[in-house]
Amino acid sequence: MARQLRVQFPGALYHITSRGNEKKDIFKHDGDREKFIAYLKEAKERYEFLLYAYALMNNHYHLLVETPLANITQIMHYINSSYTIYFNRKNNRYGHLFQGRYKAILVDKDNYLLELSRYIHLNPVRANLVVRPEEYRWSSYRDYVRLAPRESGLIDMESILDHFSSDIRVAKHEYKKFVEEGLKKNIQLPFDHLSGGIVLGGHHFLDKIKAMTEDREAGEELLQLRKMRKSVTVAEVIEKTSIFYGRRPSDITERSRNNDERRMAIYLSKKLTLATNADIGTHFGIKGSGVSQQVRRMAHRISQSRRLQRVVETIVKCYFKV
Repeated sequence: MARQLRVQFPGALYHITSRGNEKKDIFKHDGDREKFIAYLKEAKERYEFLLYAYALMNNHYHLLVETPLANITQIMHYINSSYTIYFNRKNNRYGHLFQGRYKAILVDKDNYLLELSRYIHLNPVRANLVVRPEEYRWSSYRDYVRLAPRESGLIDMESILDHFSSDIRVAKHEYKKFVEEGLKKNIQLPFDHLSGGIVLGGHHFLDKIKAMTEDREAGEELLQLRKMRKSVTVAEVIEKTSIFYGRRPSDITERSRNNDERRMAIYLSKKLTLATNADIGTHFGIKGSGVSQQVRRMAHRISQSRRLQRVVETIVKCYFKV
């Protein structure tokens, strides 16, 4: 399974989820949740991040985290590994507790901080664990609607409450109203605007993240990079590549042709589209295994040739702008 793309920078905001292996419970008792919260607090003291919201469900958890120090990887390694050691020792078990790596969605703070805090705080209601969010003990919602916080220094509420009022009592009251509005069926979930499964934000925010990942071409993460960028079709790749080389599209797609133009079009089809090898092969009259071989050979040649690197850069930036 491909690893999720990780993008880290100072001030990044993430919606974090981590699920139990085979969807099994990661919290069996209230004491387990208390221990997890203790590890959260230890991680905050050690790594100096901001925690805006959390919800500890039965077989997974949600965190809304901002990282002034661009250190989400270290934060999550500490939390999940510490809790896994505790859980395994307590239950006399071995092996992985969580299902693979945690999922981290990069969030446009200006537009989605409030929506995601509401989404997290309503999770216990949507899971039919409680009727109202304040009835659930194991989320940060009670910190937002009562005057005394559950755990001093754990939840950073200012950025959210300041959206409503500078008066703390008024802000808490208004935030409660805001969350309760989410109980209505016509409130749209924020993840409808997710890009590539990893970025939640508007066009300007997405452009910013694209710029940060221009040089990220690791094989395990490439699919997510292509999804995050504006996907194009194989037909478009063939058309634009033929224009660049001053050829007809048929000069590139005909199987009898064995030239750099054809190889480049096959390579770019794999690089820029979400098409499978078999789908790409239908355009060029070859099998999926043949596409894989052509892409591998062309990638090697490109890595050795500045001329070919410039060709790739020119085609991608001039014709596809990704």
